[in-house]
Amino acid sequence: MSKKQQLEAKRGSKFFKFIKFVKKHKILVTVLAVVAVIASSVIGGILLQDGAAVEADKSVTTTTVQTMTIQNTLSSEGEISSALTEDIEPHATYDLEEVLVSAGEAVAEGDPLLKYTNGKYMYAPYNLVIETLSLPDEDAELTSEYYITVASSDTLSMTLSVSEEDIGKVSVGNEVAIATSTTDTVYTGYITFISERGTYSSSGSTFSATVTFENDGNLKIGMTGTASIILEEAADVIAVPLTAVQTANGESYVTVVNDDGTTENVTVETGISNGSYIEITNGLQGGETVQVISAEDDEENSGFGNMGGGEMPGGGEMPGGGEMPSGGGQMPGGGQ
Repeated sequence: MSKKQQLEAKRGSKFFKFIKFVKKHKILVTVLAVVAVIASSVIGGILLQDGAAVEADKSVTTTTVQTMTIQNTLSSEGEISSALTEDIEPHATYDLEEVLVSAGEAVAEGDPLLKYTNGKYMYAPYNLVIETLSLPDEDAELTSEYYITVASSDTLSMTLSVSEEDIGKVSVGNEVAIATSTTDTVYTGYITFISERGTYSSSGSTFSATVTFENDGNLKIGMTGTASIILEEAADVIAVPLTAVQTANGESYVTVVNDDGTTENVTVETGISNGSYIEITNGLQGGETVQVISAEDDEENSGFGNMGGGEMPGGGEMPGGGEMPSGGGQMPGGGQ
């Protein structure tokens, strides 16, 4: 017998054994087939229900395309500091008679800071807060090594934190609005310095910009302020809610609702966004009705839904009580 004939005979023998096994264990084979069908039905139901839940999570409304001014702003909260801190020195040829101020004290411009033994005084050159005092004991001689560290309370500053994505939109001289919880006044400041070295983090580097502004007398050094700057602005432009714009195949489009109730997808080009609305630079004229798609937070649409307690159909039991057929259910060749 040739090798080919031997191989065909061997295959025929295996097939014969398989057919014999199927006939002998018809119940086992039937059970396995039923289990496979049930599993396929359950998985298919889950996938369909999951897809339905995704659609249910979306709420579709309509809005009218508007003309508005869109501003992309950056805000940063931080400490209000003095824009000028310096050391001022007493008269080096006089003797100190009395120190009239203490650290942390606010002093108005022209008020005395200390008195000399000759009856003269050292006065505050501007409105300030005493930071530290480095002076000798009273009645001691004053030399150039002594000084008072002061911080101006007239000109204040804040640090604006700018991301690496936005740093190119910020320049020295840009106007900044400063707000506080202390007063309803919104102060106008200007960027006077931008650091050329950023601070790295895994989420992206940030750069520091110094904002300087004038105090009206109501703010104190160390208060909290919020500095806001307009990075981009588009005035009197056509705009739609951000969630009205969808993307497909690398293009943006909106769904326009026609007067007869039909809808059509219109390709659009977009401009700047303020996080709520986005500028439409091409594709819409204004006044159209468009669909707005928003996600709903519905715990009932969680994907899997209610599986009836996770039971299999008919109480989850296998046909015939779930018992394996007698005889051990061995596979051909003794494999169990």
